[in-house]
Amino acid sequence: MGNKIILLLVIAIFVSCKQDSDCIAEENDTIYFEGFDSITKVSIEDLVNKTNNLEYINPEFETTKNNAKKLIINDPTTNLFKNGFKIIINDSINYKITDIKLGQLDIEKKTMWGTKLYQCGLKEYRINDSLINTYGMIIIEKLKD
Repeated sequence: MGNKIILLLVIAIFVSCKQDSDCIAEENDTIYFEGFDSITKVSIEDLVNKTNNLEYINPEFETTKNNAKKLIINDPTTNLFKNGFKIIINDSINYKITDIKLGQLDIEKKTMWGTKLYQCGLKEYRINDSLINTYGMIIIEKLKD
């Protein structure tokens, strides 16, 4: 009897696992910067709601394997991703991020029954009106002078 109950619990766990996920903009809270020597200030301004702004003075970055600087936004809001936003670096370099499209991305894992699992992530966005296809991250890249 005990084995049947355990087996039913295991089946219930696997059957109830959600294979797809709802895309919530607040799950995207990281912006990567590549090619910048020194960043002392990062300002983020909502393009529609002018009161929805964030500012980081002397931000602490994590450095990734690819030498990108990773900034985790403390207070992401759905409106930043819905409305688009502007990033100003060191009060002089401006990037406009618009048309952010979220969607499900295959994370290449399979369940016991061979079905794929998905997670939510960024699919594409425009940076200064240029379309970028992405796999879940916003990357701000400084072009060489």
